[in-house]
Order: sequence, then structure tokens, then C-alpha cells
Amino acid sequence: MKIIITIQDTENGHIKVSEERNPGEGEEVDSITSASALADAMFELMDQLGEVEQASSR
Repeated sequence: MKIIITIQDTENGHIKVSEERNPGEGEEVDSITSASALADAMFELMDQLGEVEQASSR
């Protein structure tokens, strides 16, 4: 599994995150691999950071 995660700054000070998953031979997009597990964990952490950031800026 090859996963490309792109994180970009936006003009309004936020970030834009995009993900592209390219399965290897015999894999599907939803296959569980080390790379997909890492990507899923990264997105979960990013969600938590976003919640913390929003809560601290109030």
C-alpha cells in the first residue's frame, strides 16, 4: 500500500489535508497494512489536535 498524505496551508490560516491510497498487488483500498494503519492513526491524531486547537482558541 502506498499512501500519499498532503498537508497544505490555506489562506485563512487553516490546513487542508488530502489523502491518496494506492493499493499494491493483491490489495484493496480498504486493506489493512502497516501504512494504512499509520495513516489512520495520523488522521485520528490530527482530528484530536484540531479539537484541542478549537477549544483553546475560544
